[in-house]
Amino acid sequence: MKKLETNKSLEAVRERERESNSLINKEAKNERFASIRGITLIALVITIVILIILSTIVIDMAFGDNGLVKYAEQARDYVTNDVEYIDDSFVNSEQYIDSVIYKNKWRYDNDGNITNGSITLKIGDYINYDCTSNDEIYTSLSTSNGYEDQTFKPSEYSYGWRVLGVDETKGRLLIISEDLVPLIGGHSENNRSYFVLKGKEGYTNGVEELNKICSIYGKGKGATRGRCLTVEEVNKLLGYNPNNIGVYDPRQEGVGLKHEQGTISEYGNIIDYYWDGTDYPYYETANKITGKLSSSHSTGFDCYSKLEGWKLFNRSNTATDVQREKITTLECNYYYYYPKTLTSSSSGITVGLDEKSQLYKILFINSESGAFQSQENNSDGLSYWISSKISYLNSGTASFGIFNVYSAHITGSSMYTSNLNANTFHRGIRPVVELNSEIILIDSGTDKNDCTLWNIE
Repeated sequence: MKKLETNKSLEAVRERERESNSLINKEAKNERFASIRGITLIALVITIVILIILSTIVIDMAFGDNGLVKYAEQARDYVTNDVEYIDDSFVNSEQYIDSVIYKNKWRYDNDGNITNGSITLKIGDYINYDCTSNDEIYTSLSTSNGYEDQTFKPSEYSYGWRVLGVDETKGRLLIISEDLVPLIGGHSENNRSYFVLKGKEGYTNGVEELNKICSIYGKGKGATRGRCLTVEEVNKLLGYNPNNIGVYDPRQEGVGLKHEQGTISEYGNIIDYYWDGTDYPYYETANKITGKLSSSHSTGFDCYSKLEGWKLFNRSNTATDVQREKITTLECNYYYYYPKTLTSSSSGITVGLDEKSQLYKILFINSESGAFQSQENNSDGLSYWISSKISYLNSGTASFGIFNVYSAHITGSSMYTSNLNANTFHRGIRPVVELNSEIILIDSGTDKNDCTLWNIE
């Protein structure tokens, strides 16, 4: 009996041991499972983070400011709508130049001619462009030009159009009117009519008025718009740089001898104007030149700024030599030059534009109509406005005007001066028309002035 009880006791102990071992194994197994689950969650979190980072990179590459989608949209717009690129770095890059997009646009070849990959034009060639079908007219009001109402009608223009160059950012062909466009009003001389700008109004509104006038000539077949030449555009065509005078510099990169270097009128010179408390204003310049303005400023100093427009400054009664009153700060951006020498002298070696070249004839002296005569014939030559403003600063006054072509060189005319003088100038209008990059031109088989005449299909 005792032996049976002993066996039962032993069996009970073994049973408790088995239960204890089972519990221990279960807890160990649970710990292993928890550990495995922890590792799995960490791996999942890391994977998700990596995927988010990769997704961000891919999205930026595709949709960012410099992403593939943006360049694809630019390419689409350029081909279908012929729009202007905003990203100049892309426009000027080898990637763009070598692309299929550019091969379908007008561009300069290695010989300085113009091609679209199918045909080649020369500067000076005639394009049978017709602006006369446009019935639109434009009247420049006296309140805008400072002189009188002056009206332009494209239907009255009877001369031709010549190849001037290429707008390389858009791949468009540029043509310019062979002759001055006629107008009602303004100034007449030698059977030609000239657009007049005068005084504050002429300076303030002149550039805008010139482009509005030229725009109505850009409505013919194949045209995208009409506009006026800018002086920067002319400088590039002629190879002139006001920071590098006397040197052929079409890329506008050189920095050499500035126009009027060492004087108050030096190109880019910054001038501070003050009252000295007693009589007339004086100036201090960035290139260390000082002096007084002329006595004609006794009534005040009138000047223009982009922020405030015109503002008249009078001498302060409290200003003294010690306590000065600053009037304003202006920058001189005036220059003039001859296309042959690229300096302010008409004589000298040819470093720029040869007088026998078609570009010289187009811009300065030549016309089938005979309206533009050479300087050698004692004529003032071809004169017309260029839509760029000037500030000409010297020891007498500060002058404000607009660039123009006059007597076979590039110069500027001052419509208003700081001593309150208003001046009147008359120059012609020669619109520049941009032709659509997809335009088709056909050789007419006819030559004019040693240049080919092309018809717009």
